[in-house]
Amino acid sequence: MSAAGAFRLPSFFRRPDGLRATPGRWIAERHVGAHGSRQYDIYLPAGMSPRSKVPLLLLLHGCSQRSVEFARASGFTDTADRNGFVIVAPRQEMRHQIQSCWRWYESAHQQRDAGEPAMLKDIVDEVAGQKSEWRIDRRRVYVAGLSAGGGMALILATTYPDVFAAAGVHSATAYGSATQGFSALSAMAARSAPSGRAITSEMAPIVLIHGTHDPVVRPPNADRIVDQWLASRIAAPRQGLNRVRPLATTRALLVDGRRCTRTRWYSAQGRRVLEYWRIDGLGHAWSGGTTKGAFIDRSGPPAADVMWTFWQRHRLSGRRSVPESESAADSGSAADSGSAADSGSTAAAMQAASADGDSHSAANTSAANTSDAHTSDPNAEDFDLDHYSGWPAPTW
Repeated sequence: MSAAGAFRLPSFFRRPDGLRATPGRWIAERHVGAHGSRQYDIYLPAGMSPRSKVPLLLLLHGCSQRSVEFARASGFTDTADRNGFVIVAPRQEMRHQIQSCWRWYESAHQQRDAGEPAMLKDIVDEVAGQKSEWRIDRRRVYVAGLSAGGGMALILATTYPDVFAAAGVHSATAYGSATQGFSALSAMAARSAPSGRAITSEMAPIVLIHGTHDPVVRPPNADRIVDQWLASRIAAPRQGLNRVRPLATTRALLVDGRRCTRTRWYSAQGRRVLEYWRIDGLGHAWSGGTTKGAFIDRSGPPAADVMWTFWQRHRLSGRRSVPESESAADSGSAADSGSAADSGSTAAAMQAASADGDSHSAANTSAANTSDAHTSDPNAEDFDLDHYSGWPAPTW
């Protein structure tokens, strides 16, 4: 037994089936606890020192996907190798749900200290409690998922903002969009609004990715997540420089042949707390995957890198997420140099958003403020473009 509740399998069983060779290594584990049991896989990145504290990513696959295959095809194993974080990939199998979906759509699994959210939190605690082969920095624990996995990631960001410093939500529905199995399809089609279940605390910072051509989880769901996140901050307001600015900053990009609209919300202190990538032409699939796989699209922005870039700015302090300070270049003095270019990019983005019918509410992106220092800061914006080597120059 490697940690409380975790049964270590014999070494000849510990390599997940069908896994290609990777620079890092995989370990298969099993959790048994008060809220349920699951097998899960741990990816230890290449070159990781067991003495150094490292971030942890809880990665949740979508329906009919396999945990290790999704981690590889999404690009997260490569991102982990480059950046030195541990991946924990739980397995939702047919014996848990007939289509191997996380149960985001049932009220019993939308609460703190109950159901699958509590079980997944227990797995994080289990892995973080291990000290011999790795050391986890509890301030830098993140969660991400696709589709049903994205829905569960959002639930964890809502119910455990004191555990997860930030989340990545790809192609998912808003929190509480369905409360029983028969209402799931209506929620995915954006025909029903969230139930109004009370969000009792600020949701963790989120980077959100959704395709305009998603026929399974319709694009308006992403707008609802944004509205819900902003409402959670209004319901539990932060004071002073930590409050969220009411105006968003929007920019249009061309990435790997795909047009994208990226919208960001900042705190009054200028720290990025919510980010939404709306990707033209993307269906119900992970954007910018590295290999072929179920519900993986290899074109467009690499979602794994987009998410990691956002997460690096966030860690827990006490019982809430505190964004890291932006780089020295993200200052007002540096910002002034790019204001004209960003003003044009915002106009192009808003024109594109208005044209396709799935644009944000006027209270959100149509009020984009091009005078915001971060909108016109070329260093802050170009950080992302430089990070993704090989990307073409943005087209406005």
